[in-house]
Amino acid sequence: MDESIAKLRLDYRQASLTEKDVPPNPLVLFKTWFAEAKSANLCEPNAMVLSTVDTHNFPHSRIVLLKYITDQNELVFFTNYESNKGKEIAENAFASLTFFWGDLERQVRIEGKIEKVSA
Repeated sequence: MDESIAKLRLDYRQASLTEKDVPPNPLVLFKTWFAEAKSANLCEPNAMVLSTVDTHNFPHSRIVLLKYITDQNELVFFTNYESNKGKEIAENAFASLTFFWGDLERQVRIEGKIEKVSA
């Protein structure tokens, strides 16, 4: 076993977050953090891990890009409906998104139902 991998762990110290620090609408905090990630000139701060589940209940994750946030606080990304990811979403619309901004020592996980936007 390569124990040196476990020693790669950083000691994150920039900030902490407790439940009482989260506003009633957590998207308010997300938008603040996203703006900070953009201002920090991170490489593709809109990159997020999309995790879906196929018909055999196997999870699949891949990186997609957030395209915009609607006035109703919906996060929008694009995909080909005929791709594996598009087919998985059609079969099971529940998924999760994870943003990781390592330089800021932050990550955000969002879980919910995916819906198509109008063309």
